[in-house]
Amino acid sequence: MFSRVVLVFVSVSLLATSVIVGQRELAGLAQVGATDENFFETVLANDHWLPPSYKSTDTILRRCINVVGGLYGALQPVERMDLARWNCLDQADTAITRMPSYALGWYAKALFSYQLGEPKAGEAALIQAQQTGRHEQWIAEGRVQLAEDHFSTLSLAALSGHQKDLELLAQSARGVASVARRYTTQPEFRERITLIVEQLPPEDQVRFLNNVRRTTQTSGMVMP
Repeated sequence: MFSRVVLVFVSVSLLATSVIVGQRELAGLAQVGATDENFFETVLANDHWLPPSYKSTDTILRRCINVVGGLYGALQPVERMDLARWNCLDQADTAITRMPSYALGWYAKALFSYQLGEPKAGEAALIQAQQTGRHEQWIAEGRVQLAEDHFSTLSLAALSGHQKDLELLAQSARGVASVARRYTTQPEFRERITLIVEQLPPEDQVRFLNNVRRTTQTSGMVMP
């Protein structure tokens, strides 16, 4: 009799837990599908759930990066912008506490730390993102932009990770496209990445130049 009671109790507990988890997942996914405006307002209210699944967490943090950390967020009044950034930073902290090797979470923490005027925390998170997501090109594109924006203050460790990111991007059409504008408009960046490309195999060097040329022609930029 006792064992049956225990079994029923355990079954009910598992069912209740699954319902709660399901509700959190659905609440998070609802925010993923919201408009930029609605998503931003939900982040401001700080009542959004960070879903338990990796995929949903990943999608929500990407929206934080693109909406709150991007143009939409930058166009908001300072008080609203900063509050939303702090809340997204909190979500990134929650994610990496749960998943310490989660590169996107570290990148999100780096981005929002820098945006909120916390450069030491920003660089520390950037280094973690570089180390945990060395081969993740989409995140590397963001890391390169962030590192270049703060290049003059980077430590040797961050610079080393930045060079590896540039090497990764230099070997693909998408990666080159993400840095092409900086290549054509900033001589100091062009000099740095040229030194990196010169260390690659000859076929990768040719591919890099062809990709830069193709990207600049498509976008109307002028090849130096």
